[in-house]
Order: sequence, then C-alpha cells, then structure tokens
Amino acid sequence: MKSFTLRTAQWPQDSELIRSVREQVFVIEQGIDPAIEWTGDDDQYHSVLALNADQNPIGTGRIGITAGIASIGRMAVLKEYRGAGTGTEMLNRLIEIGKDNGAEKFELSAQLTAIDFYQKQGFIPVGDVYIEADIKHQKMYRC
Repeated sequence: MKSFTLRTAQWPQDSELIRSVREQVFVIEQGIDPAIEWTGDDDQYHSVLALNADQNPIGTGRIGITAGIASIGRMAVLKEYRGAGTGTEMLNRLIEIGKDNGAEKFELSAQLTAIDFYQKQGFIPVGDVYIEADIKHQKMYRC
C-alpha cells in the first residue's frame, strides 16, 4: 500500500520542503558540495514533492523543458522511503508534466547506482560514463 501522496511544487513557496529532501540526500548522504547542489535556478523548473502520511517531505524531483526536450533532475527520495514506489511515481508525474508542456524527448543524468531504476522506466543509456559532483553518471534518454 502506498504510504505517500504526490503533488506539484513551486519554488520559492515550497523551497523549504524541497530543500529538506535534497539537503538530506545529496549534501549529507552523498557528500555533494552545497555550492553544486544550490545553483539558484530552481525557479526555472517544474517540481514534484512526495509527502508521507504526516505531510512531511520524503521525495522530490524537477523537470525543465526547452524546445521539446525535457531535462529531469534532482530526483531524491529519503533513504527510509526508497523501494516503495515513490521514485517511480515522481518520475511518471514529471514525464506527464513534460508531455503537458510539449516535451517529446526526455533526458537525465543518472548516477550509476540508479541506471537500473531508469531503464525500468524506459530510459536508455547513451555515451560514456562521466563524473559530476564527484559521482559517476550516465546520460540517459527516453522518447
């Protein structure tokens, strides 16, 4: 049974909720430099938030659309909520948002540990593995 709800989010109104998840996952858990995580462009993206039964944020992701190409990023789910379908539902909602805004192709930069997750959702790895924020990544696409 699903133990979360999903909703769209807006920056800056929902910035503290979004920030709490990304700080925990990217900055604390993965050790990413806050200067890399917080680039000041969140207001240019459509975002989603997953909330637990107490309405506390447990996951987030964002999508930006330019010329029919949607870039999905900053997908994060708190460790204790992983494996329960939160990421899949967030990704599906982001893809819906992209399609609603004219996207025909979707791209993302997946950490190597997440490639299987994205492949199950129809994304295909393209190109060489590269380092971003001191973590190995792979570009992935879906039409």
